[in-house]
Amino acid sequence: MPEIGLEILVSICAALLGTLLPIMKDLVRDLRKRQAAEQFFSTRLGGAVLATLGLGVVEDSPKQMFIELAETSQKLDRIVTRIQDYTKLRESAVAELETKLENLSAQEGRLRQTIKQLQKVPLPAAEHFAELIRKEEKGSAIRDYALFVAGVAVSAIVSIVLKHYGIG
Repeated sequence: MPEIGLEILVSICAALLGTLLPIMKDLVRDLRKRQAAEQFFSTRLGGAVLATLGLGVVEDSPKQMFIELAETSQKLDRIVTRIQDYTKLRESAVAELETKLENLSAQEGRLRQTIKQLQKVPLPAAEHFAELIRKEEKGSAIRDYALFVAGVAVSAIVSIVLKHYGIG
């Protein structure tokens, strides 16, 4: 029979203890609910067993129930506060959207008025206005080309002068 190493033995013991501890706690809880076991758990040995298993307080005792009720009430208060914060955040977002909607509605009204006014303008006047704009754009394009050609010419002349005097 092969020898069992210390590590394996410790692992087996830890696994057994980890399995037995929850089972023992459940058994002790069930025993405490019976009146016959009440005498044992009121002794020193019974108290030590309860303390070792972390079961010092009876789960259904009024004191324990009031403690749990207070803890639950505090948790509920925190949840209600978080809900209120979330609600305030949502309310501010809705108010912001309403403000944006009002601004966009006002802008839409102004644009509708402008469109109505433009629809009232006679067609020949609009065509004349468009003709003026086309002439302005055409003159603007010719001016841009002239400035570009002049810039090229000036830079060429400056470059020739600089080379002639040996600067460039």
